[in-house]
Amino acid sequence: MAAALIALVAQPAPGRGPVPVGVGKSVVGVLAAYDPGSRAMTVRSESRLVVIGVPAKASVQQGPKHLRAEALRDHIGARVKVRYLETSKGRVAESVMISTSET
Repeated sequence: MAAALIALVAQPAPGRGPVPVGVGKSVVGVLAAYDPGSRAMTVRSESRLVVIGVPAKASVQQGPKHLRAEALRDHIGARVKVRYLETSKGRVAESVMISTSET
């Protein structure tokens, strides 16, 4: 019975899809590029370039404004903080915060 309960609890909520499994990380830097075709952004931190996938469900914000991921192409050169999951399939953004101050 305990195994059945564990199996039931481990199932994703209906309509929400599978829960991503990975290690949560973050990077702060400058948005160097965004490719809407592959939905990938490149962030240049002090020490490296980080390429991160941006799924449609990722939260993108500039101050109190919520934006669509496609709006990232209008913010190349802006400072960003990206929280992402490091998974077996690569880096996947959960949230992108775009600085409201000029860089």
